[in-house]
Amino acid sequence: MALYVVAYPRFDSAAEARRIEGLRREHDPQAEAIAAHVTLVFGVAGISPEVATAHLRAVAVGHSRFAVGFTAAALRQGITDRDFYAYLLPDEGAQVLVDLHDALRGGPFAGQKVLPYEPHITLGRAPGPAALERLVAEVNARRRVLRATVDSLNLLEVDGGGISLVAVADLP
Repeated sequence: MALYVVAYPRFDSAAEARRIEGLRREHDPQAEAIAAHVTLVFGVAGISPEVATAHLRAVAVGHSRFAVGFTAAALRQGITDRDFYAYLLPDEGAQVLVDLHDALRGGPFAGQKVLPYEPHITLGRAPGPAALERLVAEVNARRRVLRATVDSLNLLEVDGGGISLVAVADLP
């Protein structure tokens, strides 16, 4: 069992939300398991869900809901694997996501291995860059800012049986 913390941006445009999910279904093998999200804490084991929930709620109280503007897509090679990823990157709200990531990495999550953090929504994953290069170019050609609001933090448990929601902490 591993615990993750994610934020599900609520897109201002339902049409854009459907478009993002459609792209993800086409290019991201995890799209059926989890909706578009920004991961704030990656796969931590050895912490009880109750302790993690208390920490999640304490961090949420110190932050407010905020706007996010996703402005561009980028191609990245995986840090822990050889796959390539197409990321939707925020401009507006990016620093707040980094601050939340840093705050969540304290308390019971302190001492866990931390990889370089770049807030993003994964649009696609592939063993090579070719298919994702087209996806990144298509998203960037639209030159649109995808506006959304982040109003909660979600603690998820991931195991062989899938992904389950443990707790939600609303941002005031």
